[in-house]
Amino acid sequence: MFLTFDAQLIVLSNGDGHVIAPESVVAGLGGGRARIPIVGSVLGHAFRSSTRPMGDGRHGIRVYKAVRD
Repeated sequence: MFLTFDAQLIVLSNGDGHVIAPESVVAGLGGGRARIPIVGSVLGHAFRSSTRPMGDGRHGIRVYKAVRD
């Protein structure tokens, strides 16, 4: 399955960041309250991560600083 979306990166105090996955993407990945493993890219740099339920119905995806640099 291949899903794409654009999102704004929210940078955390430690330099890492996260994006909020759109509801349609989370639903396309199976939804639910569990972490969902993903493979993605940021500006052409591949990475592996997982969605994280944020407790309010949204899912975040952590993007480590090393991936962005």
